[in-house]
Amino acid sequence: MERTQTLEYREVLLLVDWLICQLSEDTVIQRALSEPDPAARAQFFDELGLKQADLRPGVGLRDGLPDLLWRRVPDGSFWMGGDPLAVGAWPGRSIAVTSDYWTAAYPVTVAQYQGFINEGGYSEGWRGRW
Repeated sequence: MERTQTLEYREVLLLVDWLICQLSEDTVIQRALSEPDPAARAQFFDELGLKQADLRPGVGLRDGLPDLLWRRVPDGSFWMGGDPLAVGAWPGRSIAVTSDYWTAAYPVTVAQYQGFINEGGYSEGWRGRW
């Protein structure tokens, strides 16, 4: 039986450990980005982040807390919906955003969420911040 190209989770862990020890951060990131399987690619970046080996801006920790990279979203309008193949398809419409706002450039990573939890997570100490 021919082996599939998808890496098993344990293989990802071992490969990430080896890559971190042997190669530069840029090479490790390029290897992770070149992984064709989305689930394995996500596992690569989860492991890199948890090992604090993913030093790209906006995806790691600074002083133990999430280091987010912020992007300004200008006011204006955009089209939402209208994909006839989408689940729950609807005709779509133009959505007006009446003022600028800021959002994180990337989704919160596993390492960033772990840093948040390590600092108390959804505790009273953080109430004023979320």
